[in-house]
Amino acid sequence: MRIYLPPPGPYRFSQQQIIGINHYFAQIAGGVFDEDDVRLLLIHLREFLVNGDNIAIRSQGNAGILREIGHSIAHTIRDRGTIHGRIREVVRDVAAANGMSKLTQTKFALFDADKIIDGLKNVLLSSGVIYDSSTIEPAFQTRSQDLKVCLISMLHGLIFKVSYPESRTHFYVFHRTSEHIVYIRTELDLSNVHSLHELRVNARIPIYGGAIFSQCVILCDGLGAGKVDTEAFNRTGSREGYLEAVKALRKNGQLVITKVEPGVDSTEILKVFRSCSYDTEPISRGVELRRIDS
Repeated sequence: MRIYLPPPGPYRFSQQQIIGINHYFAQIAGGVFDEDDVRLLLIHLREFLVNGDNIAIRSQGNAGILREIGHSIAHTIRDRGTIHGRIREVVRDVAAANGMSKLTQTKFALFDADKIIDGLKNVLLSSGVIYDSSTIEPAFQTRSQDLKVCLISMLHGLIFKVSYPESRTHFYVFHRTSEHIVYIRTELDLSNVHSLHELRVNARIPIYGGAIFSQCVILCDGLGAGKVDTEAFNRTGSREGYLEAVKALRKNGQLVITKVEPGVDSTEILKVFRSCSYDTEPISRGVELRRIDS
């Protein structure tokens, strides 16, 4: 009786991971994917990358930043990690009264979208998990721009909990915790779609005196016409940011960033955000606070 022994492979996956990764990659290769397909693919790959059996891949081809993106979309309130560390560093540099001069010293974009997409391709190629690996290169040659659009959309609305020794002297906070925590929110920036053909996701950082500094986290440029649906520009503006959600979805077969219909009016949305959301607009020192008598 002959016993078949499979050849030793460099990496290990659960059956669920293999099925999921191949399914969501097939959506990408077929050009029928949207933001949620990319999200679920990255969450599967994140689990693979943090597995101790697969430690050898972590130092290869931008796998580290890919793992960090996976962490950020799986845990949207972040108090650690590479992205958190970079944002915390910028907050600390520019929040103080004497930090204004450091605004010109910060990087325009903290992370490179092309490197993240390249990391995704390299992990799929190196892992050996895709059934037909010959489809990987062609898929990324034709789908990379849409993948970046999904990436930018997924990173909208994250919260970064920032604390450092001097934060008490830089910010007022009104939530009651033993630790002084400043909540920094990311926000999709659509202001340059028509003029520069680019999308950004920014971290909104208060600076001394009450202004807001929008630190670009990731940039997607070279957008073709129609990557942002006109409805996405018509959302409710408020102190908490844009309340109605946006997603990268397929409309008439084309991937576009579009407004997600909430099914209720903006007043009800605002009530929920005010009662349930984190304090996402910290107030910097240097702002005169006045008591409002009811």
